[in-house]
Amino acid sequence: MADLSHALPPDRSRVLVTARPYAYAAPEWRLHGFEVLTLASFSDEQVQHFVARWYQAVRPAMEWDEATARERGERLLEALAERPYLADLATRPLLLTLMATLHTSWGQLPQDRADLYEETTKLLLSRWQRAREVKGPDGKTVVEPGIARTLSVEESRVRTALHRLACQVHERQGQGTERELVPADIATGEVLAAFAPLLPENVDPRDVLKYLETRSGLLVGRAPGVYAFPHRSFQEYLTACHLADGPDFAAQLRARVWTDPAWWREVFLLGVGKAKQGGLDHAVQVVNKLVPVGPEGVSEKTDTYWKAAALGGQALVDLHFPGKAHGQPDFEAALKRVCGWLVALLETPDALTPRERAEAGDVLGRLGDPRPGVDTLPLPERERAGVRVSLPDILWVEVPAGPFLMGSAEGDEMAWEDECPQHTLDLPAFLASRYPVTNAQYRSFVEGGGYDEPRYWTAEGWAWRAGEREPDLSPIDDEDLKKSYAGWLTGRPKEKRDRPFWWNHPHLGLPNRPVVGTTWYEALAYGRWLTEQLQDAHGEWHIWRRKRLRTLESVSDGGLRSAIRHSQFVIRLPSEAEWEKAARGPDGRRWPWRGAWAEGKANTGESGIGETSAVGCFPGGASPYGAMDMAGNVWEWTLSRWGHTSIRQPDYGYPYNQADGREDPGGPDLRVVRGGSWTGYQGYARCAYRAWYLPVDFLSDVGLRVVVSLALPSSEC
Repeated sequence: MADLSHALPPDRSRVLVTARPYAYAAPEWRLHGFEVLTLASFSDEQVQHFVARWYQAVRPAMEWDEATARERGERLLEALAERPYLADLATRPLLLTLMATLHTSWGQLPQDRADLYEETTKLLLSRWQRAREVKGPDGKTVVEPGIARTLSVEESRVRTALHRLACQVHERQGQGTERELVPADIATGEVLAAFAPLLPENVDPRDVLKYLETRSGLLVGRAPGVYAFPHRSFQEYLTACHLADGPDFAAQLRARVWTDPAWWREVFLLGVGKAKQGGLDHAVQVVNKLVPVGPEGVSEKTDTYWKAAALGGQALVDLHFPGKAHGQPDFEAALKRVCGWLVALLETPDALTPRERAEAGDVLGRLGDPRPGVDTLPLPERERAGVRVSLPDILWVEVPAGPFLMGSAEGDEMAWEDECPQHTLDLPAFLASRYPVTNAQYRSFVEGGGYDEPRYWTAEGWAWRAGEREPDLSPIDDEDLKKSYAGWLTGRPKEKRDRPFWWNHPHLGLPNRPVVGTTWYEALAYGRWLTEQLQDAHGEWHIWRRKRLRTLESVSDGGLRSAIRHSQFVIRLPSEAEWEKAARGPDGRRWPWRGAWAEGKANTGESGIGETSAVGCFPGGASPYGAMDMAGNVWEWTLSRWGHTSIRQPDYGYPYNQADGREDPGGPDLRVVRGGSWTGYQGYARCAYRAWYLPVDFLSDVGLRVVVSLALPSSEC
């Protein structure tokens, strides 16, 4: 090759030599004067380009017009985006080719992961099985048969050998000190040992290795004498297949999960999918084996129990529960049992890590979170345009009347100037929602006409909703920041203002997560809409009360109880004074809990979760009155103004004066947010910390909480 390249005209020739990395690693094989480049995995842009070119290439053979081919490609890209586990597979050209082949043939990718791996395994195995023409020793063309024919065995026996080999190396890799995400190295001896029972006496074991070297299929060369499965997930799927080949599949999976939940997680989930290929009841039996009793049946709950429950819940999600369980008593019982474990997990302060708790909360959200105060109560007699309208099932905590310490003391090393001076403020009794408003609870507003009725909105809010005027950026006195905001706000034109900005996000939009992407105007309108629904829903109130055995009328404060009984209450955003009292109680504590900052009490940057989490995941961080998530998770809109003239110094400072206009809902002033979020750290999650946003902001870390208070005749809230 070097002689050939030197003989070519250098100004008119380019020579490209390709080789497997391990085959070119030895220095003696390196070509002098050639630059060495390693092919990287596909980027997102390259994946998109590959898919587009793939469908243009197969278009003539499939007899598609250009529009059909383009639409098929877009559907494949949508499938890759919707299923996170496919993202890594798609970066590998071989595996992306396999998925594109399946998608072309089927019109879609298999919905279940196990089915996807089964079909791609068959495609990879077909590369071993396909006969091909090669040059013989004498230079003549000969036909080289597939591996099963070469070994004179059935294809099923080849699969059995691969299953056994995968399980063997997966168990070995799991016992190592460094368990990488890549598939395990497999030595030549292990490969030959796996295939030895299949080899007739007249077959040279080197023939097996030749197939591995020349036909990249289910085993690929990684280095001289070292092989691996094409992706760790194939190693895990084939391991699940091996366990399924043996007796008592469910018990085998449970034993491994119980020993090492993290390492055997994917094998278990793929094993449940493998069991489903024999019927849904087989798959549910595997889950029942892992989670045989509810939390009430276990006196001492260890981390292994919690992890098993979370894994069982994810398996039910993969099996498309709760939809598949409806009307099936056995399936419904399994669903109820697993959800019972997940609820118990979220209500146990020290169970698992913050990230694991958040993942369990998401699983519960997908299965149907039964906790009071998280979802809605359907009311069949209320319909709008054929859509059943439900009322948010909000659980309230009572904040009693009396004084509390507001702000931060002088000399507090964590305090900012706008938090001082600390002072005593007396507030009447009110109720606060136990959790931030969830996506499920906000859906009632979206589907109940809240975005179509101007009476729920302020004048400025409705002008924004209807697109009648540009957002007012005058409160921003920094020109660079103002330009940045102007660009950001163009991402939500009028046609995207009929629901929260992140409404359809696959994670942020889960039913039991706090709603985000609402402007202050939307948050205010939600409270007005909810006030009207509950004041007008006397008969429905009784339905709500009977179903949950709790009522707004059960509060201890006589004045507030009387106002609620006579429908003289309002539901609205809290003032920042109300928010702070609900968060810290009367004693001026720094965070909602007593004492120092503690890991595992809030979803902040320290938790490592990296996005919102299901409400109530951190019961150890509850406020003195039982309100959850008042530190971290999402910033929460308040009624209060920051001001209009400066982003650095509030127009409405301390001491707090409720009569100075700071609670007026009119105008485009910056509005105060409280509580910190998943994007910030502990200093921002302090009860006294104050921040602001424009009322037209629609961020992924800002939500809302509502309060119930006396209806004041002059109130516009």
